[in-house]
Parts: sequence; structure tokens; C-alpha cells
Amino acid sequence: MNVKILPLNASEYALLGFLKAGPCHGYELHRKLTEPDGAGMIWGIKISNMYAQLDKLERRGLISGRLLENEQRPARTQYSLTAAGKQLFEEWLHQPVRHPRDFRHFFFLQLFFLSQYEPEALDSLVERQLELCQAWQQNLLAARESSSNSIDFADLTNRFRHSQIQSMIDWLFWIKSEKIKIKPK
Repeated sequence: MNVKILPLNASEYALLGFLKAGPCHGYELHRKLTEPDGAGMIWGIKISNMYAQLDKLERRGLISGRLLENEQRPARTQYSLTAAGKQLFEEWLHQPVRHPRDFRHFFFLQLFFLSQYEPEALDSLVERQLELCQAWQQNLLAARESSSNSIDFADLTNRFRHSQIQSMIDWLFWIKSEKIKIKPK
């Protein structure tokens, strides 16, 4: 079964990733999303936005929520990953990032979850991402070679992109050459 669903944003994939470990209520999910030495290093998210994303994921059938009653405190919803959510997350987890602008959010998140769930798959993802980054770089260099000697806005933008992608390549080579192993969180 191949899940055909519109792509999610990084924090929605993060929610799926945290629920892969087991059911969780919203407050605990928000704590995990914003942990300063974990996923919180990638971005911040307000709790109200997170609940809107949980609602969206539930409507898409990727998670399910179950209201838990308790006499000592207000009822709260416990969220669980559905089979479709698990499949979508696992497919995404192993795919290199397809656009340079998404690298910082998506690739770092993939490294974060692979280090927890499948550390043996880290090297493969790094290698495939490196190859893709090198292809981006080659495309930019080809575009520069075909442009005129004058510098216009497009050339300035492409030179900036080139430097960003080169930084990604250097960093990925560093991970690969040093055989960096990420400690699970």
C-alpha cells in the first residue's frame, strides 16, 4: 500500500516521528517538539499551532486521538500513529531532501529520528543526500557558465545558493569522513 497524501511540513513529520515511539498526549508532544537540545534546535512551534497540526494529521488518517477521562484532572487526548501514518513517516525518513531550502528543517529532523530508530541507516541517507547536493551544485554551475559576464540579480542569487549548497556538501563530507555517529536522544 503506497500512501498518497500531500506532503507534510517538518513539524508534522516530527509529530509522526514522536508518535512512532508510542501514544502521547498533546502537552508531552509539545515538550518533545521544543526540547532545546533536541528537535527544538531546528525550529519553535506554539502549542496552539501544534494542536492544529494534530487535528490536520487526524483528519488525514495519519494519527488517531482518544479522549482519556480522569477524575483528578481534566480529560486529555492521547494520540497514536495509524498504520498509514507509520508508513508515510518511514517512507519520508529514508528519502533525501529534494530542495536546498528544505535541508535545514527536513534533513536535520531525519538525522534526529534515524539516530533513534535506525542508526544503521544514517550512512546511507548521508551518502544519498550528498549525491543530491552535488547534483544541485552541478546544475547551478552549469547555469552560471551559460550566463553572461555581467552580474544581475539572478547571478547574485545563484552565487548565494552555490555557497549554501557547498556548505551542505562540506558538512556532509565531514559527517561521512569522520564517521560521525549521533547519540540517540
